[in-house]
Formats: sequence, C-alpha cells, structure tokens
Amino acid sequence: MREIVFITIYQLDFDIDIEQLRAFLLRESRRIGLDDENRNRAQKYFEDIIQFREDIDDLIRLHLAHWDFERLSSIDRNVMRLGTYELLHVDDVPVEVTLDESIEIAKKFGTERGGRFVNGVLNRIAMENVPAGKRNL
Repeated sequence: MREIVFITIYQLDFDIDIEQLRAFLLRESRRIGLDDENRNRAQKYFEDIIQFREDIDDLIRLHLAHWDFERLSSIDRNVMRLGTYELLHVDDVPVEVTLDESIEIAKKFGTERGGRFVNGVLNRIAMENVPAGKRNL
C-alpha cells in the first residue's frame, strides 16, 4: 500500500494533474490486488498528503541538516513526505513501522545511502514531533 502511494506522490514532482494521479492510484491499487481496506487507506494517504503537503515539506526542511530541500532527489523527498505524513497523521501505525517501511522504500527505489538519509531525517521528525505514546504502540 505504501509503495503505490509513494509511486503516486512521486509523480507530483512532475506536475501531473491531480485527477490523473487519483485515477492512477485507483487503477494501480486494483492491478496489484489491494483489498478494499488498503485501497481506501491508500486513497486517504494520497488525499491527505496533497492537503498537508506544504506543512509536511516545511517540517522536512526544518529537519534537514545542512541540506537543501529542493536539491533532494525526488525519491528521497517523496519517501520523506509519505513517512512524515504517517508519523504525524496516522495514529495506528507505530513510529518504528513507519521508519522501517520508509527505509525499505527508499532503498528499493533509490539507494542504500538514501535509506540511511531518509531514516535520519524521519527519526529527527519523530523525536521532536510525535507523542511518546505513538512510539510505544
């Protein structure tokens, strides 16, 4: 589910129409066999990331150590968008799961180094912005 959301939001960097991306998400969710629950969850993630993208991007910028947001690879930037969204807006997913899944997506679509970089930024975001209770789910 996270991978299909990542692939969809990745395309935002290329100014693809939101309606086309919604259709892509639905089509690909069905093609890969997501059940109704996960398809609905993917759609919610996508819509919320669109809604909160500016705030998510600002938070990522704040936690980049000596790095320029605009110079991030599209892969790393969008994995961090997805991870940051999940950390801040999805209460039933533990921090550790979000970090692990984000690292795996970054490594699968990018590089090993990208996985470590994404982990570092998301970990800082989690430590400063996620309630302690979510870390102990």
